[in-house]
Amino acid sequence: MNNLVRWIAPRLIIALLIIIGAVWSFYAFQPLKGTTPDTNEITVYSALPADIIQGYLTTFQAEHPEIKVTLVNKVTLLIADQLMAEQDDPQADVIWGLAVTSMLPLEWNHLLTLYAPVGIERIEPTFRDVNEPPQWVGIAARSVVFCVNTDELAKRNLPKPESWQDLIQPIYKNQLLILAPGQTSVGYLLISTILQMYGDTQGWEYLAQLDANADGHYANQANGVCRFVRDGKYPIGITYDYRAFFPKEKSMTLVIPKEGAGWDLEVNALVRKETIKPAAKIFLDWAISDSAMQQYLHDRVITAASTDKDLVSGLSAEMVRKSLFDLDIPWIAANRERVQGEWNDLFGAPKDLIDTSK
Repeated sequence: MNNLVRWIAPRLIIALLIIIGAVWSFYAFQPLKGTTPDTNEITVYSALPADIIQGYLTTFQAEHPEIKVTLVNKVTLLIADQLMAEQDDPQADVIWGLAVTSMLPLEWNHLLTLYAPVGIERIEPTFRDVNEPPQWVGIAARSVVFCVNTDELAKRNLPKPESWQDLIQPIYKNQLLILAPGQTSVGYLLISTILQMYGDTQGWEYLAQLDANADGHYANQANGVCRFVRDGKYPIGITYDYRAFFPKEKSMTLVIPKEGAGWDLEVNALVRKETIKPAAKIFLDWAISDSAMQQYLHDRVITAASTDKDLVSGLSAEMVRKSLFDLDIPWIAANRERVQGEWNDLFGAPKDLIDTSK
């Protein structure tokens, strides 16, 4: 028996040591909680429209198959709010295509990292933060215009509106589909444009008349406003230029208001965090590259870098550029809460929020 014990004991010890070593090796090489297992995996927060962003992302992934992108895609105000809420523990690596009026508060709260993407010299100065290197870089501009169904206007015996002043005429009561000013980024850009165009007193007087013509009926998303107009549910809609252009629909006309169009930029940035992944910078390099700009031109009128195309879907970018009102963009960014709050105090919530997301 003693001989048997002496024979088994060392073998048991060796076996236990092997098991302990295996267990130690397994846990030693597991990533610690909170660390990144793969620096080629990045999280991108984007407010680019859900119905077009996948085409852009497919192009990126075809060029950079080594990088895995987790996309968080929401409307502008939700993305901006999420980034602010996560500022003590940022989850995003990259911000892609956020309205500059929502990016500026992130800059002011020191949530961005200075970075000059490769090829930045091609980007027009208007589309770049003034810092060197910049905190954000633009990819496209978008303006607020009217889409008009001329057949529907004829049925209702209405003239085609040509200006902001036309929209507040009594004949257009219940004929306008507008994005909810107190709840959407497009609606806020609209009221900011009017306040800067006419001043505070006259601007709010104008907005009271516009609200009266809308009669409490507002849309919730920009992408479907002009489809409602095309289908004859409304004769006139107000939305972004790229959503208002229907070149194959003879009855649909895009109208740039003669006083000038409100506008903003879609911009990108590197999120400020303890570890900056090289893949995040590669993504931002691609996001202003020629191939990316060509993708944006499928849906945008004005891009941040010149391309070999003079026309976008038959709509002149130069014509739109000349129509843009000279807005104070930082003022729009700084006054969102106050202005939207004042709108809601004066006019209340929409009595009918029309779902234009589908």
